[in-house]
Amino acid sequence: KFYFKTNKMWDLKCIVAAICFTTSNILFIVHGAFLYKSHHTGQDDGSSNSGFSFNTWKQLDPTYIEERWEVQRNERPILMCAVLFGILAWFSMMGPLVQ
Repeated sequence: KFYFKTNKMWDLKCIVAAICFTTSNILFIVHGAFLYKSHHTGQDDGSSNSGFSFNTWKQLDPTYIEERWEVQRNERPILMCAVLFGILAWFSMMGPLVQ
């Protein structure tokens, strides 16, 4: 019988880094899902401005461009939180890596 037994406690910094990495990746996936949804809800013939339309984008329609910027502006906090958790994960991982 082989038992893996250790008396060492898990390093708190590694646990925090793992939680931050996981949270960051989940937020990136959520952001990607929102981007996919916003790009694929409209039709490409220009009849609907709710999604991405190459024809309307090509014509540089000001209202369409404003709507696209509004969508990006609404999704930016999720992206910034994902980046922040990623940064926190890497900085909390630096201690155990250096030791």
